[in-house]
Amino acid sequence: MALQIEFHINPELLAAVGRLVSGPKTSISPLHHGGVTDLSEDQRQELAASGLLDARGNISDTVLPTLRALAEANSFTRVRLVAGDQLFEHHVYFSPDEPASIALTTVDEGVIVRQPAPIELVLESLRQHVGDSLTIICPVEAEMPVEQAIVLAAMIDLHRKAFMRAFAAGRPFEPAGCGLAAVATELAVPNDHVQRFVTLIRTVSAFSGDVPEEDVEAAVTALLAAGHVVAGDSEALALSPTLSTLASRFITLDSFLTLQSGLMGPDGAISMLGILVIQGGVNDLLALDFQGGMVRFDSLSAAEVMRIVEHFLTKQEVLRAAVAQDADLATAEAVRGEPGACPNCGAAIAHDQAFCEACGVALSVLETDAVARPQFCTNCGKPMDIDSRFCAECGAGVG
Repeated sequence: MALQIEFHINPELLAAVGRLVSGPKTSISPLHHGGVTDLSEDQRQELAASGLLDARGNISDTVLPTLRALAEANSFTRVRLVAGDQLFEHHVYFSPDEPASIALTTVDEGVIVRQPAPIELVLESLRQHVGDSLTIICPVEAEMPVEQAIVLAAMIDLHRKAFMRAFAAGRPFEPAGCGLAAVATELAVPNDHVQRFVTLIRTVSAFSGDVPEEDVEAAVTALLAAGHVVAGDSEALALSPTLSTLASRFITLDSFLTLQSGLMGPDGAISMLGILVIQGGVNDLLALDFQGGMVRFDSLSAAEVMRIVEHFLTKQEVLRAAVAQDADLATAEAVRGEPGACPNCGAAIAHDQAFCEACGVALSVLETDAVARPQFCTNCGKPMDIDSRFCAECGAGVG
């Protein structure tokens, strides 16, 4: 049985401990973190009591391989769940020469470092809150520029407020719509409360500027054209029926799950990607993603969320595939020249083929079909469930 490593450490001491580990540290290593660079005598005694230091004040032989792996880490996944007043936070680090991943788990006393990372324990603690249902009550898939997403978020917040006012007054809720002025006023509210959709969109997109009135009008025009917003009587604007249902089901946001991953390139630069999943009920989970100036909304089942988390925690190749998907245009063009898999039969194809040579299906038709889902992953060729949005094998997105 492989040796199990576990020790507690004050996160403020990580950088100081890192200085005791010989050799360079990657830009992704957690051994850069912490405000303490030189250990006091009391801190050395604390680390010795936890088994990190030996009697001579050096890193103990037992934990040294784990700390060296952290120093050489080239990728990581961070999972953070805020559910009410409870916080679960896990960082899992991967090192190129170390097969066993390492978990840093935030606890009241500091950080627990464990190798191998207790992935099943992490997943079960998340599953207790997120659930594992396959049900999606309100399916939503949309992608739009960030300013449109912020305007749409303001309309969702106005809908939620109207719903709550109706509930407080004891009367049935009937969406009455709103005007451009109401949307602009909602956007101007100086409120960063996490329950606001506007705040969440600003957070995932790192957008901190204002949306000028003329841009609000342009965004609404685009939302109307895309069918996300509908025009009613007297120029009133309302959410589409699907988004109206979603807004009504997300009156209170119960949990916030952040999934972030980072991959270090040969030059030391770190490529980051991640999603924020908000939960309003057992079967109401909405993923918010931001890439290339576009915000994406996706309804996911709890089972899909757990599957994504599991793969990002256990397989580095999932992270690499996901980063490749979100690479810049030059990289994307290079990737298109590599063979992929036919969405219909799974046979190897080139990305510029019009028809699959194995089954004869027209590939361009499959790519533009907004309803059909591929039966095989176009990234790795593995079979997929017909309704999956992400490949369970490599993590690549579909559609």
